[in-house]
Amino acid sequence: MRLRLPQSPLHPTNTTQQVKGRVFGLKGSQTGILAVAAIVGILAGNFGYNALFQSQKAPVSAVQQVSVARGTIRGVVSTTGQVQANAIANLTFIAASGDARGRVAEIYVSEGDAVKAGQPLAKLDTTQLEFQLAQAQASLNSAQARLDAQVAGSRAEDISSAEASLASAQERLANMLAGSRTEEIDAAKAALASAQAKLDELRAGATAVDLQSAQTAVDNANATLVSAQARLKQLKEGATAADLQSARSSVESAKASLQSAQAKLKQLKEGATAADLQAAQTTVDNARSSLQTAEAKLKQLREGPTAADLLSAQATVDKAKASLASAEASLKELKEGPTAYELASAQASVDSARSSLVKAQNDLSTLMKGLDEKIIVNILSLYDAYKEAEDKLRADIAANAPPFQIAEDTRLVQSRWGALKLAENELSVVRPNVTYDQLKAGRAAVESARSSLNSAEAKLKELQSGATAAELQSAESAVLNAKATLETAQANLKQLQEGPTAYDLTAAQSSIDTARANLKSAEAKLEQLKAGATEADLAGAQASVDSSRASVSSAQAKLDQLIGGPTEADIVVAQSSVDSAQANLKSAQAKLADLRAGPKVADLVSGEAGVNQATSSVAAKERPYTEQDIAIQQASIVQAQNALSKSKAPYTEYDIRITQASLEQARINLEIAKMNLEYATLVAPNDGVITAVNIQVGVTAGGGQTVFQLVDVSKMKIDGFIDEVDVAKLNLGQPVDVTFEGLQGRAFKAEITYIALNATTTSGVTSYKVSMELKNKEGVRLGMTANADIVVEQRDNVLVVPNRAISTSGRSRVVQVEVNGKPEPRVVQLGLSDGQNTQITRGLQEGEIVLVQTSTRAAAPRVPQAGIGGVGGMGMPLPR
Repeated sequence: MRLRLPQSPLHPTNTTQQVKGRVFGLKGSQTGILAVAAIVGILAGNFGYNALFQSQKAPVSAVQQVSVARGTIRGVVSTTGQVQANAIANLTFIAASGDARGRVAEIYVSEGDAVKAGQPLAKLDTTQLEFQLAQAQASLNSAQARLDAQVAGSRAEDISSAEASLASAQERLANMLAGSRTEEIDAAKAALASAQAKLDELRAGATAVDLQSAQTAVDNANATLVSAQARLKQLKEGATAADLQSARSSVESAKASLQSAQAKLKQLKEGATAADLQAAQTTVDNARSSLQTAEAKLKQLREGPTAADLLSAQATVDKAKASLASAEASLKELKEGPTAYELASAQASVDSARSSLVKAQNDLSTLMKGLDEKIIVNILSLYDAYKEAEDKLRADIAANAPPFQIAEDTRLVQSRWGALKLAENELSVVRPNVTYDQLKAGRAAVESARSSLNSAEAKLKELQSGATAAELQSAESAVLNAKATLETAQANLKQLQEGPTAYDLTAAQSSIDTARANLKSAEAKLEQLKAGATEADLAGAQASVDSSRASVSSAQAKLDQLIGGPTEADIVVAQSSVDSAQANLKSAQAKLADLRAGPKVADLVSGEAGVNQATSSVAAKERPYTEQDIAIQQASIVQAQNALSKSKAPYTEYDIRITQASLEQARINLEIAKMNLEYATLVAPNDGVITAVNIQVGVTAGGGQTVFQLVDVSKMKIDGFIDEVDVAKLNLGQPVDVTFEGLQGRAFKAEITYIALNATTTSGVTSYKVSMELKNKEGVRLGMTANADIVVEQRDNVLVVPNRAISTSGRSRVVQVEVNGKPEPRVVQLGLSDGQNTQITRGLQEGEIVLVQTSTRAAAPRVPQAGIGGVGGMGMPLPR
């Protein structure tokens, strides 16, 4: 191939002299003339070179030779899933009797902390629990003391007390036998008279006047107390932020009302503005337009459709019928499928296109034989470097760069142009008789043949597969839509032919009435604006201004009072008023209660009992003791003697057992109190990471509330779903290869730990859940999406070819084998595939060469508009 380059218009010697002259001795005008002359010469010589290269990257097909060799093929079952923890614990506070509840005093961990088993996480306020523990301890001590006392028996003082009681009872019996004295009888009669007088006073009760006076006193005292307490509370608390905010809001609101009232008064005095009148006039015009539209619609309904309307509706119906017929024909064609002739013709086109592709590939291989594409790549890179230097020189000249910069750019352009010339000479030595146009045409022929083959194969596949479900559904939808369109057009035509209904006329008339009312309202508002405000309007507006001004003053005064706050003397006086009112109220209430109640039944009973007792006392003093009294006292002596005997032998074995049971219950209560105090500190049940903290210090927790979530990350697993076809190939303990998109370049291992017995069906697809435990998990986080590959079958030392080398011809699988330098199609039988390579069980021998289609992209330089010292007429193949 010959690369033709034009002679550089910049001779090195001349260019150097020009630049030096400009730098060291030429005037400004002379320098500019020389620079322009140099650039014009360079541009003229380079123009033809710039149209040589394409500006886009184009995909290029190539054939790779692969030797058939033996290797290992693995069958893999793949799934995806998210990383999950081995266990997740929701922790809550508990008590010995169930869930605990209390105020959170301390939190020792935060979300994301790693904790160990037994490590404290949080603690509740233990004040009440400590009190309960102390109380339980005291109960235990008391029960123990009682038991000790029972076991020890009576003390000496208990026996002495029982002996004294017996002696006292014996002494009283002796006194009873002796009888009463005269002074005792007189004292009993006096007590009787006093009891009778008290009973008479109780029976008399209070009068109506006493009750009314007492009630009035209570009401007055109560009102005085409420008023005094409210005043004291207000003075002590002072104005709250809400009071101040409310007062300030009242001031601002009053000011806003005042401004609004003043603005309204000003507006009434000044009258309507031009904008107000214009807006009102626009409203009138819009209302009038709406009325005209409604009247026109009613008129149209009454007159009925025109002949043109009927013709247009009929045309729409005819068009809809034609669309329906077309859609039904298309649906019928899809359902019947292709004819035998169409299939044979498509197969012939495929065969012809495949032959054309093979011929074009052979022709291109002959042209490129012995051609090293590194030379072409080198020329292209040299051209890019040359073009870059050329663009920089042009830009510096346009920017009026300094003379030394222009000279440097010019030397760089000449240097890169020379390198490009040398590369062109090297290429011409390799293939002097092959032109770039021939290579370009050969590659274009290959691409065209490949495109024709792809198109023919696609057409044949489409005919063989018949209409897809989607195409049938689309055709059926088109038929349904055409029917709906036809029905709509027929309904519209029918409506035009029948004319408007009574409902249509009524609705149109209603629209006219509404539009007429809107017009009348808009005209009235416009007239009101034009007339201006009346005296009554002005007086009312002035009254609103005065009222608003008074409200502002009142609100400001209240705000000032709240800000000032009460004095100490005010609080002392208010407290005194409260104390006095409370005392007065209590006294008045007590008096009223007594008067209202009258003689209580209990008081009367007590008074009568007192009288009866006093009467009995008199009788008793006159005859103090009966035979029965003496008998009772004698019984008391017997009782005292029994008590003395019991004090000497106080407790039975049964008494001791009861006390021992009470002691055991107290001991159990103490253990429960200790456990509750211990449970107030929540500890981690196992190692893990805290992933949620749902409490705060100071809030109440418990009652079954989950306060922490603890995740056990000692083990991580992945749950995936395997199709029912593949699940039977899996076993527990089977190794798994795992990758993560977020951890590129790293490999992880897992092991199957669970295979579900029950299937899961989703959208008609049946699958089984499979759990896989990660063996190495460094860098892995919960929730990451994992890609798991499980090797279920492996075949060693088998013939293997790339999947790209295999194509389909009818029902056969075919590879292209190189025989005597030419491709030869051969039918093969396939075995196991791993997605990239496939086992060949019949049709190939080890060492044979198969052809694999590859596709690469090559970069071409941009298409320049004009260049300095450009290369013209370059015809070369782009590198693949």
